[in-house]
Amino acid sequence: MSSRGTSFLRISSGALGLVASLLTPLTAAADLVVAGDQRVTIVGDYASLEQLVEELSWEAGFELRSFGLADRAVSVSMTDVTLGDALRRLVGRDVYTVGLTVGESGAARVTWVEIPGPREPMGARKGGPKPRAPGEALFQVPPKLFLEAFENTDPSARSEALATISKRVLEDPVERERFLATDVAMFVGALEKYPDAPETLRTLARPDMDAALDAKLEEVIAALERRQREKRQTVQ
Repeated sequence: MSSRGTSFLRISSGALGLVASLLTPLTAAADLVVAGDQRVTIVGDYASLEQLVEELSWEAGFELRSFGLADRAVSVSMTDVTLGDALRRLVGRDVYTVGLTVGESGAARVTWVEIPGPREPMGARKGGPKPRAPGEALFQVPPKLFLEAFENTDPSARSEALATISKRVLEDPVERERFLATDVAMFVGALEKYPDAPETLRTLARPDMDAALDAKLEEVIAALERRQREKRQTVQ
């Protein structure tokens, strides 16, 4: 591996719903915290391993390219472990692959993860594991990140949370398709109680946002403003 750039590792950890909406918690009675160096703390009971790994991907800043394990409920207790250790504990004896980027300081960060699972062993099909698909799932933002973006009174914290959401929609093809596929009414229902939500959503726009994403965002903002006007008129 060179001292910089992107590489990948194949790891065998045995050897070493309205179910989904913008506000639906991915976890219940649980806590997930990721430090800046991708050190992970997870404590609690989770109804879905797949949703837990998806939330971990948001918090740790990596793309979840595939997930082929049979979903199940899990109870987790790990404190201040590396992301690699966390993945090994979650995946168990199944094989997974991670992409690493090594920066100028020599520190490596996980940038993507593939978990093909026993249903589709690594290399069993041409082109690698089956990619994650949007399917019926709707666009989700982990609850903690959502609250940072729409309820935190610290402008810098809100800005950072919104940048994370925007980056994920732009760079993760699955999240992009989920964002586009989610009904506008779902976004409105989740956001209408926040008076400044339309302006907050406008900050998600970026120069490199394609026409489809830009149109969807504007549609959500327009519908949200209409709904908030209706609510004000009803109160009056």
